[in-house]
Amino acid sequence: LSFFNSNCFFEDFFFKMEKIGFELTSINEDIIDVDILFNRGDCNSVYGICREISILYNRNIVDFINYDSLFSSYDIPFVSNNNFSLCSNYVYLSMSGVNNYISTPKWIINRLKLYNINSVSAVIDIVNYVMVELGQPMHCYDYSFFNKNVFIKNSDFNDSVLLLNNSILDLNDDFLIISNSDCILSLAGVLGSKIGSVSNCTNAIVLESALFDSSNVIYTSCVTNIKTDSSVFFSNDLDYNLQKMSIVYASKLIENILCGKTDYLFECS
Repeated sequence: LSFFNSNCFFEDFFFKMEKIGFELTSINEDIIDVDILFNRGDCNSVYGICREISILYNRNIVDFINYDSLFSSYDIPFVSNNNFSLCSNYVYLSMSGVNNYISTPKWIINRLKLYNINSVSAVIDIVNYVMVELGQPMHCYDYSFFNKNVFIKNSDFNDSVLLLNNSILDLNDDFLIISNSDCILSLAGVLGSKIGSVSNCTNAIVLESALFDSSNVIYTSCVTNIKTDSSVFFSNDLDYNLQKMSIVYASKLIENILCGKTDYLFECS
């Protein structure tokens, strides 16, 4: 509840939340479990719940990061969006000097455990932490695979990709992908490719924060039988304002925890 200014009592809080359709369970004095209705995907995060509470108690949410003032200049874009109907907003940010050998802080690991998300590596854990905090899935690429022409486009019938779950997937032209001129980097909104993925020795990365079409993500997830945390979040219509907020929040955590340096940010919308 630290996102907003309110000294509400728990009894009143529970009553008001249940009155508007949320079912709450108090696990302990610090943790509240909230059942989210299917049609309230906007509340599928800590930030989303806090926005709802701020309306109930007529309070403003505290700005935990002033992301508009952090970047005054933009680099020349090298991402081409060939399908705006399936990707209406695409924000990417480059970072260098990232030390992915540093262990993930315990407080992030403990938070992810509450959502049954396993720790992978420090940079991936930070991205997943921001996802559950703000409700915006993100993807992380090895910069060496991203520093050339990159395209947001539909796949071709003869395309195939080796995914992070070690499965090889044959694609059709209904799947939205992120690719460079040589290979596919991810199945948009669902799962990344082995090629271009981040390892412990990766010190230059690109963060991706996008607004992918929910219907297409649901279709891709169903046809491929691949369900991920990312595809679950994207199956709801996300807030257009979350992409930039989330990617900057993640970059500040990576700077503070993994000693990374933000090089540039670009918004392709």
